[in-house]
Amino acid sequence: MNGFEKKTVRILLVGQKDMRHVMETLAKNWDFLQTNDVFLEFYIGDHYLAEIGREMILWSLGTQSPEELGLYEKTVQFMEIFGNTLLRPKTKNNFLTLTKRLVKLVTSETIDEKKPVLLDLSDLKFRERDNLVEIFKHWSHFGDSTIFNIQGNWKSRIERYLGTRYDVRENVYDWDYNMCLLERGVSALSPPEYKKWRESGVAFADFDSDYSQPNVTLVTGVSGSGLIEVGYLGEILTGPYIPFGLETEDTSLLEKVHGRPKTTAYDLVFTNLGKIFGKICATESPKPLEELLSIHFLSPTTFPKAHFNKNLQTLTFDIGYFSSASAQYILPFLVTQFRQNAPVLIENTTFLVEFRNEQCALYQEKVIELGKKAGLEFYPSSEDNPPFLHFRKGVSELTVGLEEKTGDCSTKVKVISEAEEEAIGGVVIEELISDMGKVNIKESEERITKSTGDFPNFFLQS
Repeated sequence: MNGFEKKTVRILLVGQKDMRHVMETLAKNWDFLQTNDVFLEFYIGDHYLAEIGREMILWSLGTQSPEELGLYEKTVQFMEIFGNTLLRPKTKNNFLTLTKRLVKLVTSETIDEKKPVLLDLSDLKFRERDNLVEIFKHWSHFGDSTIFNIQGNWKSRIERYLGTRYDVRENVYDWDYNMCLLERGVSALSPPEYKKWRESGVAFADFDSDYSQPNVTLVTGVSGSGLIEVGYLGEILTGPYIPFGLETEDTSLLEKVHGRPKTTAYDLVFTNLGKIFGKICATESPKPLEELLSIHFLSPTTFPKAHFNKNLQTLTFDIGYFSSASAQYILPFLVTQFRQNAPVLIENTTFLVEFRNEQCALYQEKVIELGKKAGLEFYPSSEDNPPFLHFRKGVSELTVGLEEKTGDCSTKVKVISEAEEEAIGGVVIEELISDMGKVNIKESEERITKSTGDFPNFFLQS
């Protein structure tokens, strides 16, 4: 096995709200995972059950067999559900098929312990499972445009946000694009694309297609106690282009003509997603997905209080990711569950339009303070406002004391390499596992070519 011992890599993702990090990591390491005895365990912590439901829909769509859904149609449908308020009737029909399958999965009481489980819901309480089923049923009900007017909801959200500026909203869109997104590196997105999304909520569309069905995965907000609101609860300022439309391995797509992008953000997202699905749905692969990874959805009720979650207490994580909306969960008792020297990435507010530069700086200061208090060592970047703030679990009096009390065994786990492979995202698993359990700092410094300080960029910018 090329000098590698059998290894399980545990990755904690907090607040990702979709499956982009899982899919990108899997696709990036596909060949390595197929030829080495390495297994990935993803643990996903979200705030609401509706977010778990949306992730399950996106994952089920992205991994549908080529016989059932071709690569082109899969990519287009994923883009619609990922970033549009409106879907085509064909996408809606497939969505309804997936919700029925997921209802059966959630309500299944018989589990074959000998068969690998790809989507693991064992951490959810019975009440949460029931609520998740209700979410899928509500989505099926509200999936009719005659019942729910998502465009009206979108417009009312824009009106409430802009207030007296609503009549001059095109000027606001121009300002947000040029002074926020373009200034912070979102150069592949064209002004017409951004303005169209801000006005309608439709980011990815063909000219000759009928977009008439509401994307209900962006509609229902649900907490542990059940349905709390029916309305558009998605994002209305930045847009869905950043996760898959910021960078690409095909540099020709990033070329400009007279200072403007030669291709559209649609083309960039379509190309990147097509490559991901082409990998993870390859029919000739020797190992099925169940032998490569498992995805564990953590209970929204107990996960924020990890010390009350018995399932979490026995785990040691190798990598951590926290969204910008989940930074409050960077607490000492959770950090103790990361092995020594484990990288922890905290999403910055770089691409949040509502955050001005001064607010971004204040957010960074607060997160760095939280991280240090929790026992994380901060690795500064050469950029003023990097997409991610990079930490590693370090040795401090606080974490050592907690480890003695909790019996954390992270110091017995191998130390990962700091080397970074030039890529647009995903965890570099081959670099993560060190066959001798040592860190070659000199070699890693030579291989780091991006301006991210001395810390690897593991995830696609989001």
